[in-house]
Amino acid sequence: MFVARLLAGLALAAALQGAVAVKPKGASLTLKARFNATSYMLEAAEFLAEEDSSLVWPFLERMAALGDAAGGGEEACWGGITRGAQELLTPSVGKLVPLVLGSRQYAAKLQMVRQLAAQFHPGQTACCFVALWGRVAASPEQLRALLEGGEEAAAAAAAPADPPGAEPEQVFEFDHVLGSGPAPTDGRSTAILYAAPGLPCFAPLHALLQQAAAGDVGAAPVAYAFRPLLQEHCESASGCASAGTGGPLLLPGWGVEAALKSTEYSAMDDREREEQRQEQGSSSGQGSDEDLFGAGEGAVVRGFRFDVLAARRPALRQELLTFRDQLAAGDEGEEKELKVWDLKDVGLAAAQRILGSGDPLALLGEVSQGFPGLVASLSRQPVNPSLRSAAGAAQQHLAAGQGFVLLNGLGLDLGSTDFFGLLTRLRNEMRLRDALAAPPAPPPPASSTSAPASPPRGGLGLPPGLANRLMALRSAEEGAVQGGPGGGEEEPRLSLGSPSVMAKHVAWLNNLERDPRFSRFGHSVAELLNTFPGRLRPLARNVFTAVFVAEPLCPESLELAAAVDQMNQGGYPIRFGVVFHLPSVVARLVIARRHPHLQSQVPTWDEMDASERFGRAFATLREAFGPGAAWKMWSSVGAHMEDHSAAERAAAVERAFRAVWAATAKAPPSGARAKAAARKSGADALKMLQEGTGYAAEVGMQLSDTAAWLLARGLVAPPSASQLEIIGAAAGGGDAEWCEAPPLAWLNGLAGRTPGAGQGGPTEELMYKVMTEMQRLQEWVYFGRLTDETAGGDVLAAVLGLAGAVERSNPRIAGPAAKKAPLVPLAPLLAHPAAALLRPLWTGGEGEGAEGEGGEPPAASAVPAVTHYLAADLGSEPGRALLAEALRYLASSPASPSARLVLLPNPAHPAQPPSMLEAVVLGALRLTDPASKGGPVSRDKVVSFLAKLLGDASLVARLGGPLEQGSAEEARVAAKYATDAGLDGDRVLELLIRIVDEGLGGDGRSVRGGTPSQAYRHALAALATGPLRLAPGAAAVVTNGRVTHVHRPEGGEPLELLAEDFPLLEKVAGAALAAAAAEALAEAHAEEPLGGIPPGLSSGPSRDALADTAAAVAAALALAAREAGADGGGAGAGGRGGGGGSAGAFQEVVRSLRGHVIQVPGAPDAPFHIDAVINPLTRQAQRLSALLLLLRSCLGPSMTLALNPQRDLTEMPLKSYYRYALPSGLSPASPGAPPSPPGAPAAYFPRLPPRRVLTLNLDVPEPWLVEPSLALHDLDNLRLEDVAGEVAYAEYELDSVMLTGSCVDVTSSGRMTSPRGLQLWLGTPSRPHTVDTLVMANLAYFQLKASPGRWLLSLAPGRSREVYELRSSTGTSLGAWADEEEGAAGGRAAGDSDVATQVLVSSFSGKHMILRVRKRPGQEGEDVLRQAGEEAEPEGYEAEADEDDEYADSDEGSKAKGSAPALLGGPVINVFTVASGHMYERLQKIMILSVLRNTKSKVKFWIIKNYMSPQHKQVIPAMAKKFGFEYEFVTYKWPHWLHKQTDKQRLIWAYKILFLDVLFPLGVDRIIFVDSDQVVRTDLAELYHMDIKGAPYAYTPFCDNNREMDEYRFWKGGFWKDHLQGKPYHISALYLVDLRRFRQLAAGDQLRVVYDQLSKDPNSLANLDQDLPNYAQHNIKIHSLPQEWLWCESWCGNATKTKAKTIDLCNNPKTKEPKLTAARRIIGPTWGELDAAQEAVTAEVQLELEAAESGAPLPPHEPGAEAEAGPEGAAGAGADGADGAGEGVSDPGEGPAGSDHSEL
Repeated sequence: MFVARLLAGLALAAALQGAVAVKPKGASLTLKARFNATSYMLEAAEFLAEEDSSLVWPFLERMAALGDAAGGGEEACWGGITRGAQELLTPSVGKLVPLVLGSRQYAAKLQMVRQLAAQFHPGQTACCFVALWGRVAASPEQLRALLEGGEEAAAAAAAPADPPGAEPEQVFEFDHVLGSGPAPTDGRSTAILYAAPGLPCFAPLHALLQQAAAGDVGAAPVAYAFRPLLQEHCESASGCASAGTGGPLLLPGWGVEAALKSTEYSAMDDREREEQRQEQGSSSGQGSDEDLFGAGEGAVVRGFRFDVLAARRPALRQELLTFRDQLAAGDEGEEKELKVWDLKDVGLAAAQRILGSGDPLALLGEVSQGFPGLVASLSRQPVNPSLRSAAGAAQQHLAAGQGFVLLNGLGLDLGSTDFFGLLTRLRNEMRLRDALAAPPAPPPPASSTSAPASPPRGGLGLPPGLANRLMALRSAEEGAVQGGPGGGEEEPRLSLGSPSVMAKHVAWLNNLERDPRFSRFGHSVAELLNTFPGRLRPLARNVFTAVFVAEPLCPESLELAAAVDQMNQGGYPIRFGVVFHLPSVVARLVIARRHPHLQSQVPTWDEMDASERFGRAFATLREAFGPGAAWKMWSSVGAHMEDHSAAERAAAVERAFRAVWAATAKAPPSGARAKAAARKSGADALKMLQEGTGYAAEVGMQLSDTAAWLLARGLVAPPSASQLEIIGAAAGGGDAEWCEAPPLAWLNGLAGRTPGAGQGGPTEELMYKVMTEMQRLQEWVYFGRLTDETAGGDVLAAVLGLAGAVERSNPRIAGPAAKKAPLVPLAPLLAHPAAALLRPLWTGGEGEGAEGEGGEPPAASAVPAVTHYLAADLGSEPGRALLAEALRYLASSPASPSARLVLLPNPAHPAQPPSMLEAVVLGALRLTDPASKGGPVSRDKVVSFLAKLLGDASLVARLGGPLEQGSAEEARVAAKYATDAGLDGDRVLELLIRIVDEGLGGDGRSVRGGTPSQAYRHALAALATGPLRLAPGAAAVVTNGRVTHVHRPEGGEPLELLAEDFPLLEKVAGAALAAAAAEALAEAHAEEPLGGIPPGLSSGPSRDALADTAAAVAAALALAAREAGADGGGAGAGGRGGGGGSAGAFQEVVRSLRGHVIQVPGAPDAPFHIDAVINPLTRQAQRLSALLLLLRSCLGPSMTLALNPQRDLTEMPLKSYYRYALPSGLSPASPGAPPSPPGAPAAYFPRLPPRRVLTLNLDVPEPWLVEPSLALHDLDNLRLEDVAGEVAYAEYELDSVMLTGSCVDVTSSGRMTSPRGLQLWLGTPSRPHTVDTLVMANLAYFQLKASPGRWLLSLAPGRSREVYELRSSTGTSLGAWADEEEGAAGGRAAGDSDVATQVLVSSFSGKHMILRVRKRPGQEGEDVLRQAGEEAEPEGYEAEADEDDEYADSDEGSKAKGSAPALLGGPVINVFTVASGHMYERLQKIMILSVLRNTKSKVKFWIIKNYMSPQHKQVIPAMAKKFGFEYEFVTYKWPHWLHKQTDKQRLIWAYKILFLDVLFPLGVDRIIFVDSDQVVRTDLAELYHMDIKGAPYAYTPFCDNNREMDEYRFWKGGFWKDHLQGKPYHISALYLVDLRRFRQLAAGDQLRVVYDQLSKDPNSLANLDQDLPNYAQHNIKIHSLPQEWLWCESWCGNATKTKAKTIDLCNNPKTKEPKLTAARRIIGPTWGELDAAQEAVTAEVQLELEAAESGAPLPPHEPGAEAEAGPEGAAGAGADGADGAGEGVSDPGEGPAGSDHSEL
């Protein structure tokens, strides 16, 4: 920090005036993991493994030789470890090693390995051991005997077996397997070594396993896997491997705020404060009266003459000013209240002070993190007019106070990116930079048979400046990368053709532009901006066009028809159309294409299946009366079906046709054709239809044309062989529809399935899509991209044009199944020696001498941006078909060379000679070689020749045979095609003859090997199987690194790839970004030739080389984006907290600020660049400044920072001091000095105001659940003047990392739904139930507490397992699950049960997963929250308005009518409560004792653990033991998607209401909330068992008989009076929740939705826990309790006090009386008795803790182990994590059910 530098550089003695400075007081906080620290060396190995799994092995060799670094201690070891890792990495990534190791990012993964060793090998104490075949070898002798004996003899081997009951070993994807990367797939057994290099036992076992893996030891080769493990008792003998170990692991990456607390209502514990003052005694320092202020000495603060210091160090003027303010902040004079006008320019003043500093980045941290102590000084600082003007100009481009961060031009959302996520993001960026700028890797030696000691790693060798420019392109082209100019859409839109084409195939129901119902509405798309959220504005324009593709008679289709008809009648502003998918028609078309020699007969009416009959009937009605009558038939045909049998469907079609014809004929539409049709009767019309005459004469051809159109657009897939069998069996009136998927809904180009039955219905789904589209259109209209004139006023055409719609859809390319398409880097291919043999093809590039228009040199855009590497075996039908379609695409492409094709032969049997066809194709490609005999030929002509050749199917089939079977006639035909394409046919024929002569022996039949042609073929095939990682014989297209498999030789369904699919391939492969990269490369090459590329752009070789590089750049960018997405660090600039900034917006802001920016120069070769717009007085600035200082010191990036303060402030922008805990001491060592290991991370406040009450709040990553483990002081009400000593210390502990996800029900096809109420367990195989949770309806979200290790995730026994089964998951450790595509409904791994799967947690970033479940057969109609046979709640229940009857039919009401109903809620009274701060914890203990004194039943308290102090967590178990009650600590991590409160009090309020459905296990039917400051005077069983008439909860209305408080009853007027509509406003201090009913009604999900909507307005939900249920009571009924259930002096008169069953110490807004004072006065002696009783227990616990010196570290936390053991012998008390929704253990068998509470 600059202050330390300042003090070190000043001659303070000359400036001091003899005064004695008052010692400041501060606070220091640390956060530790629940396991001990891990080894730096092993963490470095994991870092390397993530870069390249092969790097682990050379690193192990180096570390084994490192020893203890010649006795140099931990510093020498640190240097050896970091250097050893950096030498194996590319330059930029290597710079990250010290920072990553100092941050302990991989400690969680090493802890997971510890847990695996403990689970698979319990009790194993050997420092090194090998697991193989169920045996454990801990010595070389045991291992050798085990290997030589083989698996069969393993049982008799000398190596001991694992203990009985131990789980069998598994090999995971993260394992380091020698020579094969992840887990081996060749079927070998795997020997797993648990060890660490540096241990004496490591080297011999490691060497022996290397030999075994090579087959030199043992009966058969085994795979060798290494798992890094250093057990605690082995650390002393491990040399440098022990560096970093020892003691608890202190974690970085979290922040803490010291918030100034309002003292309007005192929350200080008066007893505690008095005790602390007594402890201080006379040891306190001198007061502030020693500070020298006054006339002549106004410049002196705390003994410093700041005028003298400033005169001597003018360069540090701003730093001195801030230092003076920090010193003065401790004075009471600085704590005076500021007026509103004082704050107006504070933001600008802060920016001015920072900009004027010599080190503005450091001062940014000081100002933002210490703002409350500087605000008074800043309020007096005048603002420079030029800065005020510049800020105003900048805020024309960006809202005042808005901020964002760009990393290499891409947005970095610090609101959702934690410190470890930032490290991963930085690593991805630095890896990408090396991929672009690092020198190319040398080719591997041809004779090398073993892996090199240091695998070659290289890039493209581009200049660093160009590499940075290419990386910055991602910001400008972000929309194109994610789906084109449409702006970040995941899937491209599909065009259905011109309006005339659509009119031919689509049956339109309506047209808003001609519909008289809409004529009175506006016509301008600008009116979309005036639409209220959640509404649709009717316009007389076809803004939303929906086309459905449906099998007409499927149940989902009939439901859709009825829904669309209802929506149209209701005036929805959507244009509707339908196209029918008739499987039998499609099948005939496909068969005719596949077998053109077969004659296809048109079926008669009797031979048609039901769906084709319907299609003909629909088309006939449309032809006769128009689409309206046809739609009427579709919407009514279901009413004519008695069942869904095939025969009944066919008959229903005829009945519906006759009925609709007859009805329409009575009132036909206008037009002569309709009038003529109306003369026919329904029977005559049906006969006409059956005979195919009259109006039905042409419908057969129309249906065939439409089927062809559907196939061409990709809207339907060709039927499989099994489906063709079904269609064939359906002849004769059967049913060819298979109804496997719901109808397809196409909305403005976006296609998706409508939901199946029971999933919300098609109306809900369609409206969801429409509202999403509305937001996108509003954005386009706002930014002027969509106007009334765009595309000639055709809104649909305009939308499709703006989005860059494609002409064909292919789900295998752009659908959910294609999201994980493999990506391969292309740099290795370009570095391969065979790459020089490639001959690309494109159209419009004429090779040598190509010029632009008018003879000008070609533009940069003449470089093809996309390269399709096509690998195919031309001896196979799939390979030939793929090449034919690729050539057809290339031949039909426009003249501009936007894409090119590179053919790689990939024969299944490379040793066999090529076919004649392959010889022709490769020979034609060689004609384009500049060095070819006779000169190169035009690529256009070669493309034309090959397209014509491959288009002749019969010739291709003959040429595709073996070489010796070719004939001269076929060669002459091929030569003729060459002549027709403009080539020299004789030259082609001569080439073919030469190839044949080379390949065949003298007899013309035998085949020669080793010919030049075969060598050429082998060299090219090596590129396909090497750099492109394809199997021999595979057919695939690699588009700029994105692999699309067409045919796999090992099997699997082939992909039909047509010429029309290639534009889609280019789009999803990022063609827009590739085009920008190609242009940038060409421009840079024109300025200064790039290495390895011929100068200029006019030659074919130069453009080929640039296109090669452009494709490799695009592949590198795509790989980086994929890695960023997988690590949760999306590249987008948007998102919560991201600010939506872009590089363009940043440049506008910088230009407007006219020099008022901060430039931070980077290192000579800065690894990345950061641009940031920062409001210096925000939480983002507090956190960001610390991060930027760390990055500057460790990595040396360049930075440009623009300050964007909020102007005209009216309140304090920051009310807290802040520190961010990060690793320290990681700056590069000075030359010659050894690097030193990092210091421990801590959050240290050196100076805080001693007389202000502060609340310390932690700011932790989303996946962390943290709690205080050691704190002597009240962290909620910390006043430092009461602290004995200079620093208040506190220690926090990482309790859990969260396992979160979405659990979706895939029972029905279509949109996945939430299995609301499904109960999940998390545990271990030996203890399956450690924690549990319920699945919400909101986003199908669930969360579970976990820690690093292997866990078992399962469905809970009972209804969850009865109704559901597990289907798949994206987050398990099993490959078959992890690789499954999203949206699939099957794919469970072999050996897994249908109720459980294992999950690996290996990161401090937690784990997020998608879990798919399906209802078991026969359970499709069951609700997991209801018992079998129990009726579901009727729809619309919440909306009923009749209060008297609303719950009359509830199940509880019916139970009450029974003769002897069971006790509602059960015999145990469940009470939950929450407290924060020592005073409220004191009151909570009093409340507990008051409940026990009056309640005769057994009581169980559920205490929200999130805010408990360490002392309170110790006292509650002791109280439970002494007074005989049960308890559980429960907790729930705030979901990341729910709007979060920043004020701690409001957070606590939120926990009282928002998570009731998931906080407690399903076994708890009812629970009572009791405020901590309440005293109970009655038996709570009366309330607990009360019949609340089916309502989910019961509250007491506010009293209104204390007239003195009328002015404070806000609910009596204004908004609340209007909203309540006569309903009472209830108080939240005491309420009963019927959890069973609460969950059945989805009350929790509804409350969270309402909360999320309202809480974003800071002026709403002022009393959150009360306002929310009262606001929602129109939909979620509140049962009002009798008034006596809650008495509060503030609102209730004294006349009713005697009847009060509970007394609440609610705050009095009029008197502001302290709560403890009010308690003694209102409750009287009873309160004192209860207080004394709790104090006695608390004192006993404190004495026990002091005696036991309980500050020792906690034991390591293992998965499945109890997180927090209760006191031994405590009745009903136990550890976290067993029985609650995440936590707690209770033993109902202990403790008396009805305890004797007489001692109270």
